[in-house]
Amino acid sequence: MSYHPGPPIQGRTIRVTGNDIHLVKAWWRGEGTIRGIKIGSMRNVFVSDNRISVSGGTGLGIWAFSAGGPILAVRDNLVQNCNPGIMVNPLWSGAPTKRLWSVTDNVSMDGVIRVEGGARNAGNVS
Repeated sequence: MSYHPGPPIQGRTIRVTGNDIHLVKAWWRGEGTIRGIKIGSMRNVFVSDNRISVSGGTGLGIWAFSAGGPILAVRDNLVQNCNPGIMVNPLWSGAPTKRLWSVTDNVSMDGVIRVEGGARNAGNVS
């Protein structure tokens, strides 16, 4: 999120698709401080068909937050050894009245899937 007067600076379209992300957590990092996919200010975001795992501790698999745009779709991802596995909490401030925020059909093997901010939450397994 931008820290200047006026509307937030946002990426137009972000697609994170088809990745195998394997992270190794350093011994000095705190709980949950390592993140596989982190998305901030967003207009149109698609996060799908990714596999994320952490060794040497736990982390946060997918984190989408901050200013929400018209489309936020997080679907068909597999997250292992992360808690929370997926956390989605877009902000209502400045969000369009017509929007599709959806977190569907994801699997988190070792942690919860937390969906907030009015996003649709369906078909997830944790």
